[in-house]
Parts: sequence; C-alpha cells; structure tokens
Amino acid sequence: SNNAARVRLFIRLYVGEQVVPICMVTYTDMRCPWFKDINPNQKVPAIVIPNGSGQDVLYESNVIYEYLVDSYGVPPNLAPGVPFFQHRDLSAIHRAKVNLMCRVHDMYVASPNCNQPGCTHSQGALYLPPPGDKTVDPTEGRRAIDITTRSRKITELWTRWRWLEELSSSLGDSPYLAGNHLSMADTTWFPTAVFMEFLLKHVADWPTLFADYHAESGETADFKAPKAVYGEWVDTETWNPGPVDSKMLHRFPKLTAWYPELLKIADFRRVREEIMGFWLNERHLDGLQPQPNNRVKRFDPILAAIKEDGKSLAWKPVVKGESLEWP
Repeated sequence: SNNAARVRLFIRLYVGEQVVPICMVTYTDMRCPWFKDINPNQKVPAIVIPNGSGQDVLYESNVIYEYLVDSYGVPPNLAPGVPFFQHRDLSAIHRAKVNLMCRVHDMYVASPNCNQPGCTHSQGALYLPPPGDKTVDPTEGRRAIDITTRSRKITELWTRWRWLEELSSSLGDSPYLAGNHLSMADTTWFPTAVFMEFLLKHVADWPTLFADYHAESGETADFKAPKAVYGEWVDTETWNPGPVDSKMLHRFPKLTAWYPELLKIADFRRVREEIMGFWLNERHLDGLQPQPNNRVKRFDPILAAIKEDGKSLAWKPVVKGESLEWP
C-alpha cells in the first residue's frame, strides 16, 4: 500500500523499527476477522499502541502519521543522509499547504473514500479489473471499473500531478515538495509516484514521468526485484522505463527532479524496492501459463479493455508544441 508506505518512511527515518515495529500484512490478512477487529475498514495502515490498561488502535495513514510526529518528533541528531523534517514548527500557512498536498492526495488519488461495492480510487484505474465474469474480475464486481470511468480516473491522475507540480513550484526552487526540508507531503506522494513509475508506463503507455534517472549521465538504472523475496525470475525480468521523456521534463520540471533526488535517500529507495517488487511480481505472474492457484491475470484484462476502446477516450497526454497536454 502506498498509503501505508508513508508511515513506514517516517518510522524508519525518524523513529526506528526497534521503537515502533512494522508488520507487513497482505490483502488476504486484511479480510480476516482478526484484522477487522483492528481496523473495521479492513485497510492498511493501522497501529496498535499499548497503554497501561490495554491498547489503543488508530487507523488512516494521516492520523497515524500525525500521532507519530506528535509522539516522537524528530531526533536532534539525524543519521547521515537523513534530511531534516519539519511540520509542527512551520508557519500556519506553510503547514496548511503541506496538509493541502496530503489531503488532495488522499481524497483524489489514493482512496475511494467509500467501502461500498463499485467505489474505487483514481489510482485503481491502473490495476483494478474491468467488469466481467470470474476469468476477468475476481472481485465479482465489487472493485470492477468500466471503461469510461477508467478513462476519467486516469484523467484525474494527470490533473492532480499537474496541480502538485504547480503548487510545489510556487513554494520555491528546492529539492522537496514544500521547501528546503522534508515534509509529510514528500512521504505521502513519493510512494504513489513509485506506483506511477510502473503503472503509468505499463498500463496507460504514458511517456516516462518518474524514473531512477541520473541527469548527469543521462542514464536510467535497471531495477531488479529482491531475489530473496521473489525467486530466480528476477534476474531476467528487470524494470527500466527509460530516461524521463523530454516533454515530461518540460511539463513537470519540479517533479521529475524531485523523484530521483529522494531516491538518493536509503529509506526512500527501500520503499521503492518494496512497492516495485510487488508490481514486477504481478507482471511476472501474468506471464505464467497456466496461472497458479486459479489466479486471474492482473493487467491483461485492463490492457485488452483499453485496446478495445481504441482512441475514443483519453488515456495519455498528447504533444502540443514543446510540451504535453491532456486531450
């Protein structure tokens, strides 16, 4: 989960897993009664906090994040390579803009804001199934996205990344989204940018926006999923989206520089490995014949639906002059 990843980032950077242990759970775990007792919404993240008479439980990533900031703060002596973090000591308007970045992310990109059947988030357009029988839609309609809605959700992704580019640029020429310091905005949007690095390219065929790109050499590094987690196939199924597209550089100068800058920090690179490994494994499993354990292919039904639509709906930006716009 990209939403849980922001919490992992703060814990690893500023608190320590020896203080707040991290437990990774699967989608299957989230559907179990024991997890529903922790979070009735059956989503991650959630945090269990021991107290004198038992325990408190919190869920929703921004709520947990605020709790961690208030409870632990930022240590005065940071480890080498860990950037300075600011939140509570920002001015009221500056902190409000950071909170706005996080709110827009959660409302319009990364959460369906509803647990009822048929309600999905914008990012889900890149990995949730189209309607169909069980050979296409293993959710039996609960999370299926029809073709028109899928196109509109992908349009929403373009709109929100453009909005973030403009707001972040208005806050100055700095390596981070909200100034010369790391903030909740960076740890919130970065895991979603990792989703986009793979999914916008693999599913929607966008020009490369996010990549492990080194401007000095002009090269993009290969990514290999961890063999200890996924097995031998990782040696032959690497990921490289190619260099950031020149017109994406023109349209998103701040964000295309921000992403590789954060990848210089070990804990951000670790989160990218966790997320990207998952998506590459999904791509790998899609290529197996027959599918293991009656699995339904993740991406093939989505790609087939987009191909069947042709060009009647909007799926990716188009060239206009020296830049890119939404059709």
